[in-house]
Amino acid sequence: MKPKNRLFAALALACALSTCPATAADPVIGLIVETDANPFFVAMKQAALAKARALGVEMRTFSGTYDGDTRTRIEAMETLVDAGAKGILIAPSDSAALADVVARARKAGAMVIALDTPFDPAGSVDATFATDNFRAGELVGLWVRARLGDAAKRARIATLDVLRNQGFLNGFGFGVDIRDPGTKHDEDDPRNVYSGTTGGTEAGGWVAMDALLRDLPDIDVVYAINEPAAAGAHAALKSLGKPRPSLRPLAGVVVRHQA
Repeated sequence: MKPKNRLFAALALACALSTCPATAADPVIGLIVETDANPFFVAMKQAALAKARALGVEMRTFSGTYDGDTRTRIEAMETLVDAGAKGILIAPSDSAALADVVARARKAGAMVIALDTPFDPAGSVDATFATDNFRAGELVGLWVRARLGDAAKRARIATLDVLRNQGFLNGFGFGVDIRDPGTKHDEDDPRNVYSGTTGGTEAGGWVAMDALLRDLPDIDVVYAINEPAAAGAHAALKSLGKPRPSLRPLAGVVVRHQA
């Protein structure tokens, strides 16, 4: 398990417990993550459960069937409120759709903490534990640019469900105009040729990549929302044989070269 995931879960759990009365017996804490197919959230859940056992609290976990499964999140929130949960940690999918149930949970006395993805507005929840997605994308863009070398100036880029799209393109550089940093997919650089939807799953990554390659076979870089989606895109590339991937999916990125 990655140290960052252990720390992430432990800090969030400690924050959720900060409002529990000292005399409370086995307070209930809820953790709602994207899916159990994503290794990041699997590690987060394992770390949170281990910390909850160490602290003597009851941790109830929930996960969606796919990325963006808002209905499951709402049902999980309602279940936790009915159980009298003192803290709820949630990786949100749709801030607007979750607003009412989050407000009800907070009114009932639960501390609600956003994980991985901020709410909009941020004040909808009590606290947020998340990465700086623009900077994270920027670092990946710099890495891909270095990996491609001179070929980066002519690279054709596809993004699949990427929250960090703007940061990635900014880090990739070479004159890419990202326009409004807060708005995804508003840039018109000819190197950014495709944006697809995967649902954050391996199967979704395969389908999106397969469809893309039928229309635009000369893609050099694929940046996906997570490892499962990147693995699916990687598998679609391998199935064609040419052009083939030059490395295995890493941090949601597949870079390839002509065979």
